[in-house]
Amino acid sequence: MSIKFFGNNLTSRNPDAIAENDGRIKLEMLLKSGYGYLVSLNKQTGEKNWEQQVDFPFQHIIFLSYSNGIILAWGTRNQENHPRYDFYGFNANNGDLEWKNHFISTERGIGGGHGEQEQHAVIAGNSIYLY
Repeated sequence: MSIKFFGNNLTSRNPDAIAENDGRIKLEMLLKSGYGYLVSLNKQTGEKNWEQQVDFPFQHIIFLSYSNGIILAWGTRNQENHPRYDFYGFNANNGDLEWKNHFISTERGIGGGHGEQEQHAVIAGNSIYLY
C-alpha cells in the first residue's frame, strides 16, 4: 500500500495493510511501527533513489510536501485533549531526517468541529504556516 506524491512515496510493508482491498486503511495499520517507509523514486525511470524506514505517531491524517530540498511529512494526533501536529523534515537527496518539530493547538480541544485534526500546512519560502 503506497501514498504517492510526485517522486516521493509513503509505503507500508505491513502485510495486513497490503491485504486490504478497498484502499481504506487506518493510519495505525498503514504506519505500524517497523513497516512504514518513505521512498524516493526517479520521476523519469521509476527506479528507487533511496528509502528510509519511518515511524510516525500520527492518528488522524498524514500529508507529504516538498520545498527547498526538504520532504515534509506531517500529521496529527491527540495529546491531553488537544490536537497535536507533528512535523518531520527529510533531506530529499538521501532521506535523512534533518529536523522535527510539533505544535499543540491549545485554543481548541478535541471533539470540536469537523476537520480539527486535518489542517493542511502551507509552505512559503522557508516557513511552514498552520492555522
